[in-house]
Amino acid sequence: MSKKKRIENKIRYYNKEALIVFSYIDYLEPINSKGNLIDVKGKDIILVTGIAKPQPLVDYLQNKTNSIQHISFKDHHSFTESDINQIAKSYHDLASSKKIVLTTEKDFQRLKPFKQQFTAIDLAYLPIGLQFHDPIQQEIFHERLYNAVAQSVNQP
Repeated sequence: MSKKKRIENKIRYYNKEALIVFSYIDYLEPINSKGNLIDVKGKDIILVTGIAKPQPLVDYLQNKTNSIQHISFKDHHSFTESDINQIAKSYHDLASSKKIVLTTEKDFQRLKPFKQQFTAIDLAYLPIGLQFHDPIQQEIFHERLYNAVAQSVNQP
């Protein structure tokens, strides 16, 4: 039995009519601190993550970049001056003219208070999107979501 079928069976045990759709993370084009799309192909990356499972992101970038140096923090990490100094040191120690600090969109927001320390560092983030496995399920999901929102907005 497939993993999807096992998940569906578990849900069906509790709810026979629930809409069940399967989706996955889709990595979008990286964006620099000025809001411009960038290309990481051939660049040396210092990847900064504060997420639970960074390996899929590392794997994704492996084929798109020249090299990756990963600085990993625990999920929901609150960055400190010491962390910023570590990131800056790694960036400046990297002997490459095509280098960048890349992070997740979530961690980019957490790094914003330290933007002054990043003025001499190329900082960018990798946004994510959501893709559905089945386009028909996607349409049904969007329709139900739209209807639920419309119904809640129209209630007094």
